[in-house]
Amino acid sequence: MYSFKELLRVKIPESSSYEKLNVSLLSDQSCQFLTKTIFGYGIKNLFDLSIWEGPIDQIDSQILNPQSEFNNNNFDITIIFESSHSLLKKYKLLS
Repeated sequence: MYSFKELLRVKIPESSSYEKLNVSLLSDQSCQFLTKTIFGYGIKNLFDLSIWEGPIDQIDSQILNPQSEFNNNNFDITIIFESSHSLLKKYKLLS
């Protein structure tokens, strides 16, 4: 397990042949720290991650809109990060 500080300090060596992956991150809140840690963890595991962060609180509209930036790009991995508070609020409205 790596510490947050370790993951923030990770840099890609210039002469690296890391596997490149395009990652999208859709979230209902700011996820800059999460992006940095995912990037650092990727480098530690020999992946050069290009991470696209969707607009805050636009998960549904990015997925459902065929003209959205999310749907106009090809991502290898998509991470959906929705807080428990947001989910609780949504499901309380349904019941």
